[in-house]
Amino acid sequence: MQPEIAKRIGSLVGKEQKGQIIAQMTSLYEESFPSPIPHPQHLAEYDNILPGSANRILTMAEENLSHNQTCQKSALDADIIDMRHSRRYGFGALVLLLGCAIFVPI
Repeated sequence: MQPEIAKRIGSLVGKEQKGQIIAQMTSLYEESFPSPIPHPQHLAEYDNILPGSANRILTMAEENLSHNQTCQKSALDADIIDMRHSRRYGFGALVLLLGCAIFVPI
């Protein structure tokens, strides 16, 4: 990151200011990685600090994904059952109303 900033600043500022600017830019830099698991470099650093933690993080992400898929499948199955029941009750109400209309004298 720092060589990239130094390269872009180039000869715009003096050497003394360049170090200060690089330090400030580096402190403002926010890294993001759009994934449920950390960036591979960060994952390796976790594993260096606590051996086996990278595997635990990946296992946690896999279990979370599996749980989310199970919940979504359950919700979808419940919606399908609800639609079937609604159609049956609607058809039953229609048959009942038609039966009443036919057999009830005017």
